[in-house]
Amino acid sequence: MSPEQFLSSSVWRTRMKTYFKLMDTVDPQGKLSKFKLGFDVTKGHVPQLLVQKNCWKTAILEEGEFGLLGEAVAPGFEYQDMEMAKPDSFRATFPNLWDELSPYIKQ
Repeated sequence: MSPEQFLSSSVWRTRMKTYFKLMDTVDPQGKLSKFKLGFDVTKGHVPQLLVQKNCWKTAILEEGEFGLLGEAVAPGFEYQDMEMAKPDSFRATFPNLWDELSPYIKQ
């Protein structure tokens, strides 16, 4: 999934015992936080994750051939409030993260 951001906050949750590695939340200051979205909290998984508004997020399926995520956006979802990462802009804004995140940004 290519990184995206919203003007609203969102909650991600996993379904079907699928495990996602979220190379998630690049905040506006460029801090990268990583989470595992899944059901085994003894292994450090989180069953849901709050992503603050204006943070970039992406999901990478860690195992299996498919997965299912749910996302609730509040106060509401509007397409004009969503932005998909553009390579040139993302690289210019977060040059120190480019090598790590560029495989997930659609050209």
